[in-house]
Amino acid sequence: MAVGLLLAACTQAPPRPVSPPPILRLPPASLGAELSLQQRLSVIHAARTQHADALLQTDAHALRLVLLVGPRRLLTLSFDGERIDEQRDPALPAELAGERFVSDIQLACWPADAIRSALPAGWSLIDDARRRTLIHAGEPVTEIRYGQDQRWLGRIDIEHVRAGYRLRIESVPAR
Repeated sequence: MAVGLLLAACTQAPPRPVSPPPILRLPPASLGAELSLQQRLSVIHAARTQHADALLQTDAHALRLVLLVGPRRLLTLSFDGERIDEQRDPALPAELAGERFVSDIQLACWPADAIRSALPAGWSLIDDARRRTLIHAGEPVTEIRYGQDQRWLGRIDIEHVRAGYRLRIESVPAR
């Protein structure tokens, strides 16, 4: 029986290395629009959901984000196309890096052609009116679903397939 188990183990394919999604650092001007949004964020992982609020502004010169949980400011971020400046609350986990916020915003909102031009070899993007999928080695890595045709308003669901969590963003124009 032990020999059978050993042979079975040898016939199984070794696990494939998992590549994290590439970090996008597109110039703010490549969005082609100015945004000023209030957002409600919900992160769903396993059976747990966490909420936060955000203010997002973009123009031709910068992308700016403020992340709040209740009255507490966890992150203030500014990206000018080259450099990310961030002020972080010590309670914000290190895994929630500013560059990941910028990359996810750009993956969800920036024009598909701008994203495709920045993807490394082996990565591709499928894009239609209500869905966007980032693919590596033929498999979906990140799936984005839109509640409206105008990408940055309404609801956006971002599923990080390999990482096992979802992010829901509900956006309205800021006042």
